[in-house]
Parts: sequence; structure tokens; C-alpha cells
Amino acid sequence: MGGGVVLKTSDGGATWTKITTPNGGNSVLAIYFISPSNGWATGAAGTIEHTTDGGTTWQLEQSGTVTRALRAVAFVDADHGWAAGDYGTILRTTTQSPPTTALTLTPAGPNGLNGWYVTAPTISLAATSAVSTWYSWSSIAGPWTQYSAAFPAVEGAHTLYYYSVGPGNSQESPKQTALKVDLTAPTVPGALAATSIGTSTVTALLGPFAGRAVPAWPATTCSSTVS
Repeated sequence: MGGGVVLKTSDGGATWTKITTPNGGNSVLAIYFISPSNGWATGAAGTIEHTTDGGTTWQLEQSGTVTRALRAVAFVDADHGWAAGDYGTILRTTTQSPPTTALTLTPAGPNGLNGWYVTAPTISLAATSAVSTWYSWSSIAGPWTQYSAAFPAVEGAHTLYYYSVGPGNSQESPKQTALKVDLTAPTVPGALAATSIGTSTVTALLGPFAGRAVPAWPATTCSSTVS
């Protein structure tokens, strides 16, 4: 390999296809694949390149050095790898994949009817290999609040959006969870009352005859409590 060129075979070496990597002309000195599609190449001037489609396309990654050639590279999985080069240079990466955030509700399921919570559930967010986790009650575009501790759900029917960021600034695609919380008891109507305006009619204050004079019983006033 040289001059920024990688050769690829898919038939056990019977034939080879030349693939040019986007490394600015710097020589490729080492290459390592953990699967037929996922691999890395390193080279002069601290070059590190990554492919997830078997070498058809490559993305440059930041190594932190532009003066030392990287002559060896190895990965044990998609998140843990090493590169070595001139003057005792050894580099390590501990994450390539975005974090994965899990949401936990307490209580785990609605404690009311039709999918509603009648007490505000507590929301906890936990992520693997994350340096920060963010959430929003507004929209998938934010604004975002950084998660620091469990918090209660807000009242009403809302959607919570959340995601995490990894050490290498890899960002998880926002997830979402819909919640319905009803903390306010319904208002019970007051007493139904009528006021006497004579011996034969009363004015109804509630009901289909509200504000109209209607025939009255002999009593001068009447009331009924609505339960």
C-alpha cells in the first residue's frame, strides 16, 4: 500500500480493487478491519481514516498529531482501538459508537386509567460511555437541559426528548417518550339552588331552564346538592 491507496478483495485474494482514501495524499501505512465493513487506516502526518462500508467511503478522524506517522493500528471492537507510530507515539480511542440512553420511570407504568399517571412519575436517565445527557419537554430541537439527577414528569400530556454525548463528541440521535400525568382533581359543581319570586314560580339558576321562571311547588325556596 502507498500513496493513499488501499486494495480490497472480496474473493479471497483472487482479484483486487484499488480504493483511494481521502487522506490528502499521505501514505497509508497500516490498516485494520474488525468486520468486512468496519475498518481503520493510518499513515503519515498522523492520518487516521475510518470506513463503515467496506472501504467504499472513508472519513478522516482527528488523531491529535500531524508530525508523526502512525504505522500500526488495531481494534478489539468498534469502541476500543490503538494506533502506534514514530517517536514512541501510542494513541488510544475508547469510543466510536454514540452512547445509548435508557429511561426509567418510577412507578414503571401508569397508575390511573387510560394510560394516565395520577401521581407524577420520577424520570431517571442512564447512558453507557457518556459524558453528558440532555433532555427537553419542548421539541426534538430543544431547548435542552443537562441531566444531573432524577426529576418528576410535568403535568399534562407531553413528550420527553433526550440524548447523550460520548467522550469523542459522538452524539446519540434523540429518543422520545410520551407521558400523560393528571394531578388535579376535577371540580365538583356547587349546590343547585332556586329563589322564590312568588307563590307559583321560581327562577332556575342552573339546568336547561336557567334564568327562566318556572312553576314552583308550594314551598318558597328549594335547593339540591349535586354529588
